[in-house]
Order: sequence, then C-alpha cells, then structure tokens
Amino acid sequence: MLVFPVAALGSLVEADRIVPLRTKQLESGGYNAANIFAAVWQHDVRWGGEPYAVPLGSPVLTLCYRKDLLEPIGKPPQTWDEYSALVKRLRESAPRAVMPTCEPLAGEWAAKTLLARAAAYAQHRNQFATLFDSETMRPRIASEPFVRALDDLIAAGAKDWTSLDPQAALQAVLEGRSAMALSWPTVTIKAAAIKAADATSGESAVGEISFAELPGSTEVFSAADRSWSERGDDASRVTLLGLAGRLAAVGKSCRNVPAATRLLAWLSGEELSVQLCPASASTTLFRRSHAAKPAPWLPAGSSSSASAAYADSVQAALTRDAWLSVPRLPGSDRYLAALAAAVRKAVAGEQPPQEALRAAAAEWEKITREIGLEAQRNAYLRSLGE
Repeated sequence: MLVFPVAALGSLVEADRIVPLRTKQLESGGYNAANIFAAVWQHDVRWGGEPYAVPLGSPVLTLCYRKDLLEPIGKPPQTWDEYSALVKRLRESAPRAVMPTCEPLAGEWAAKTLLARAAAYAQHRNQFATLFDSETMRPRIASEPFVRALDDLIAAGAKDWTSLDPQAALQAVLEGRSAMALSWPTVTIKAAAIKAADATSGESAVGEISFAELPGSTEVFSAADRSWSERGDDASRVTLLGLAGRLAAVGKSCRNVPAATRLLAWLSGEELSVQLCPASASTTLFRRSHAAKPAPWLPAGSSSSASAAYADSVQAALTRDAWLSVPRLPGSDRYLAALAAAVRKAVAGEQPPQEALRAAAAEWEKITREIGLEAQRNAYLRSLGE
C-alpha cells in the first residue's frame, strides 16, 4: 500500500506504479463511497475517470477570521472584490499591530494561493480546460484572470507573507497578529484562541475565531473569446483542489490486490478514518459523517461554533460543481515551483505581474517539452477525467 500526496496521483498512474481500484471490492466491506464529498470521490482519487486510490483527507483553503474585528464592519466576503474592500476597512479599524489579513506564500504555496484566488476568475462553465489549452498544451497562467488575481494579491499586502505556510498564517490569527488568514485548522496547531472569550474566564484575548469559504467572483473570463462576462448565476465560487491531502493506493507489485483493497477500505472507512486521518496536518475531514462531528480535525479547545463553521465551509467547498485543480500531471512540482517563483518576483516588485507570469508560462512550456508534449497532453486529459 502506498500513501502519497493528492497531486502525485497522476505521476504514479502514468508510471504504472499503482492499480485501479474495484469499487465492488471497496463496497463489499461497507465502505460507503456515497458518504465521501463529491469533489474528493469524483476528482481527487480518479485518473481518466477511474478510481485509483481512497482519500485520507484533502484540505481546501478557507477564510479564518476574528469575529471581534470583522463583524463590527461587515460579513465574510462573498467575492474577492468584497475581500479587497474588507482589507482596506480593516487597515483603518484594526489595531495598528494587527495585519488586515495574511495568506500563505512560502515555497510552492505562492503558486497555490494564486491559483486559489484565480479559480473563480478563470474557470468558465463552458471551458473544458483552464490551466492549459487541452489541444496544444499552451499554458494559460499568463492570461487575464491570473494577472488580475496576482494584482489583487499584491494589493492585499503580499510582501509581508512570503515566509508563511498555511499553518503559520492561521497561527498569526490565533496569536492576534492578523485579523484574517487563508488556511485550515489542524490538531497540530496551538489553538487556545480558537474559542470564545466566555463569560467565566474571558481568557481569549482575540475573541472567537470562525471560518468561511474562500470568496468567489461575479465575473469570469472566457479563454475562447478572451473576454470577461457576468456569471449570471449564483455559482460565484470555484474550489481549488489538490492543495494538500493524502491518498492511499495499492502498489502494482501487490500479490493480493483484493485483500489490500479491503485494507484501504478499512483505513478510509467511516469508523477508522476519524481516528487515523486527523493525525496529519496535511489532511482534513472528507466525509459527510465527518462534517456532522468535526471536532477530531480541530485543535483541542476549539469552540463548537468554530468547529461547525469550519465543517460547513469544507462541505460547501467539496460538494459544489465548480472546481479547479492544481497540476496533477507528471512534473507537477516543477510547474508549481516555476509559478511560485514568478509570484514572489512580482510580490517583491522585481517584475510586473504580467511579465512575471509570462516568464512562468514560458517555463511551463519548457517543462512540458522536456517531459514530452504528447505524453503530457494525454496525461492532462486524463487528469480532467477523459
């Protein structure tokens, strides 16, 4: 059995390292795949539309915020424009030592955070592929929605976040150094502040923490005619998948695939997953039954309202139809590294956002050619379910 990051699925399948799973063998042990959030079961574990793994939890970025600072001036933002406006208001109203917000930009998180921000701008309902042209494999990461997202990121204060990963960003909120953060909670984080300042002790200096889905956009860009348009519906949010998380699969050399499949079903099943999966900071709840009782995935001391808000945001994000994934094809780490380097150059003011993203797109084309254009095109199509 192999346990690996969500983004590594494509590399393992393309290298013929793991075998497809037979859903009948999973379900024979009462696995109940219907209980798993749709985006996880229909996307994260599949390659070419076929399941190759079981989930152990796939986090998405959520908006963590201090209720005592946000609620007096507004509600959690529904769009990135509202988020930008809220950041400006927090600069005026929050204590001087408190940042309005912070987002993870350390390492490859610079690329992932940009993709999370750009998803709602770039994922058009009539568009089969978003990050690459599915016929030519020409990258689209230097196009208008990604430039807009990078401009927004810089304006929000990105130069102060280049050392932060998701857990450091959340810790900044818990310690009173930031009003908001893009992150997710884990049991490994110090979390005395994820609770209300109750009437008996009043111990929490920053008040109560809560969670909401990432913002979306009422506008979307069409790569086909290179124009912006109103969405015309309520599907303004687009979930970015593949940020982190763990999957488990059966290795190609396994001598007893049915027995190994039953073991996977047990590990990822409704009962054992609650005990096993929260131990990793790279996982989160992934079943509807988990959302009903999310406490094992949150730090000790988390308030029931914070836990419920987090579970609601994860369930909403992982059951919506609109989603985008980080690159899952072979070389995914190279693609992310190139994009992250471009983001940090733009944030540091070394290059304008458009120029930095064009350089990243050129690097993506180079990576694709080195691995093999046709092989990467076929892998990209399989990553999209073809």
